Amino acid sequence: MTLFDRFMLTIYTFCLTIFSIFAILISLRVLPVDFCWTTFKGIYGRWETGLIGLVFLIVSLKFLLSGIKGNKYNQILISTTSLGEISISLVAIENTVIKTVKEIIGVRDVEVKIRNYSDGIRLILKLNIIPDVNIPEITTEIQKNVKEYVETTTGIKIKEIKVLIGNIATNIKSRVS
Repeated sequence: MTLFDRFMLTIYTFCLTIFSIFAILISLRVLPVDFCWTTFKGIYGRWETGLIGLVFLIVSLKFLLSGIKGNKYNQILISTTSLGEISISLVAIENTVIKTVKEIIGVRDVEVKIRNYSDGIRLILKLNIIPDVNIPEITTEIQKNVKEYVETTTGIKIKEIKVLIGNIATNIKSRVS
C-alpha cells in the first residue's frame, strides 16, 4: 500500500468514524431530531454534497477493488520458454532466504522483506543474533551466501541485500539434536 493510499484510508476512516458517532448519537436520541432535520435540510440539493458523495464512492470502490484483485508483484517472472512462463512467488524466495540465513551459525531469527524492481530484487533482512559474534563478519557472510544461493537456485538477480541487526539474543536455549 502506497503512502497516498494510507493517507486516503486514514482520512476515509476518520470521516466514517465521525459519521458512526453521529449515527449512534441519533439512535440513542442524544441529538435532537430538529438538529438532524436542519442539518439534512441544509445539505439537500447542494452540488458540494454530491461531490463529497462521489469522492467517497470512488475511494470506497478503490479500496474494495484493491482488496479483491491480486497483487501483480507477488511473483517474479524467471523466464519465458516456448511452452510458457516460469514464475516464482515472493513467499518461495523469502523461504529460500530464511533457510540460507538460518544455516549460518550465530543467527537466531530472521525477517525478510523483498522489493521487486525491474533490474532485480532488493532484500532487507532483520536479524536476531547470539551474543559474542563478529557482526561485520557474519553479515558479510550472510550477504554472500544469500546472494549466491538465491541467484543459483532461482535465477533471479539480487541487486542489494540490506542487513539490520534488530537484537542480540540474551536468552539462549541449547538446541538438542
